[in-house]
Amino acid sequence: PLTFDNGAVGLLVSGTIVDAVIADSRIAGHFFGGVEFERAEALTIRDTVVEENGPGVSDPAFNDPVNGVEVNVTDLTVAGTTIRGNFGEGLNLRGGDIEGLTIRDSAVVENTSAGVRARGSDPLTAADVAVTGARIEGNDGDGLAFDTVDGLDITGSVIAGNGASGVTTADASSVSVTDTTVRGNEDAGLSFEGNVDGVRIERTVVRKNGNDRGASALFIDRAVGAVVVRKTNLVENGGVGIELLERSGPVTADQSYLANNGRAPTRGDITVVSQSTAPVGGIGAGSV
Repeated sequence: PLTFDNGAVGLLVSGTIVDAVIADSRIAGHFFGGVEFERAEALTIRDTVVEENGPGVSDPAFNDPVNGVEVNVTDLTVAGTTIRGNFGEGLNLRGGDIEGLTIRDSAVVENTSAGVRARGSDPLTAADVAVTGARIEGNDGDGLAFDTVDGLDITGSVIAGNGASGVTTADASSVSVTDTTVRGNEDAGLSFEGNVDGVRIERTVVRKNGNDRGASALFIDRAVGAVVVRKTNLVENGGVGIELLERSGPVTADQSYLANNGRAPTRGDITVVSQSTAPVGGIGAGSV
């Protein structure tokens, strides 16, 4: 086990590294961020704590945000790791496109910007993204934010209490949200902007999102492929349960409970196949 105790960045890797592993470490209290890789083909962060890095720790007057973990990486795995209380984003993915991202049994919490952000000045594509058994909670920005994502699987996770949307994408295809709780985010619970092609939300709770902003539980901009909401509770959100602006592909809700939202159960061309008259119990990381 290592403890990095430097004044600027906890761990800074310049140039390109093919395969890197950070394990069983604590990286904390550094002025210019916790971990920064200029370029990595593959990076694994395992059983590690990255916390309270950035100028907010040392000098509240220094307002330029830095990040807990900032990497230009092709394939990233974060497992058994906590990224907490950093002055900026918890996990910032920048540079080239991402071919694989796994966040497993980890917590990205209480950072002063987004929890996990894969966005750039040029739209960045992330493929094969898996978020499993994760807690993305209490960040000041979005919980999870992507430009274009092709293959996003969120399972058995909690995405809660973030300062913007729980999950937001600019374009998304092949998305699955299962056995997950999305609650108490300041903006929409799940916000799919741009084109959406193939989304399945099942056995999930989307609750009390957007209450101060009138935002919806599930927002869909343009459905160019099928969107299915099944055995899911969408309740007590500030706006609409399911909101659709433009439709090409079918958007259906089946065996789901849409109730007590601020404006309406649905808005737009949505087919409600079967609506539950009571909450669907025992689903997600917490039921209604």
